[in-house]
Amino acid sequence: MTSVSSVEQWLAEIDQYEKQLFIQSKKKGRDDGRQPFDEKWTQYTDPIAIQLYQWIQSDFLQQSTFQSMIQLEPDDSIAVRNEKEHLLQKELARTRLLALLQGGMSIHSNMALLTHIPLSLYLSKKALNKVGHFYQFTQTGGTAETILSLRLLLYSFLPKHLKYEEWRSLTNDGIVCDQNEPMYLGKEDMISEAVIKQLLKQIIRMSLYKQVGPKRVPLKRIILGTYQASVSYKSMQSLTLDAQCFYRKRWLHRFSEN
Repeated sequence: MTSVSSVEQWLAEIDQYEKQLFIQSKKKGRDDGRQPFDEKWTQYTDPIAIQLYQWIQSDFLQQSTFQSMIQLEPDDSIAVRNEKEHLLQKELARTRLLALLQGGMSIHSNMALLTHIPLSLYLSKKALNKVGHFYQFTQTGGTAETILSLRLLLYSFLPKHLKYEEWRSLTNDGIVCDQNEPMYLGKEDMISEAVIKQLLKQIIRMSLYKQVGPKRVPLKRIILGTYQASVSYKSMQSLTLDAQCFYRKRWLHRFSEN
């Protein structure tokens, strides 16, 4: 079984994470008070998003050496668990470094600008795959696990003050799906107005980068590249934290019953 000290440590980290989400949920966002638009159209985008997500997973995200070898087991000793988690953290650090480099290079050419968001999503999906596999939540096409992974990715785009309610829904659905695999019995409307707005903000920001010429901003590539590298790094850092808390909570629920 997972050691008691490991359980206590994980529970403390998850509790701290959820408390922070709750505090942030009490802060009003900029859009509070505005008239929301009709989100019925998002029911048509969900199937498309799932198909694209599965396509990326099956065609591009083949198992790396890390994924095929490192996986946490419930009967690991404390020393073994710590060693495995150390290797996971090293792998995630490399992924964050890739996100930083990709963000910094994104304004060096028009092609780099156009491919920034797809590459960011690709790196994000790779990070989710690594964390999910490590905690024994390996994804297979068409299963509930794929949909939960997509929801986790979309969750990472939400503004901080909107994350708490979605976190509760996501974790509850994850536990229900673990009991009914491969059926997905969770939330159906995955793509929300808030997620669309965050993606649009990224597109607008990349468009503005293109409009700023060297004459207006000397050393444009260095200044904007440094800024975008920082944004990309922090986004990946937030995503990997979200993923670890999500999969750890499900791991504890799954193996505490055994």
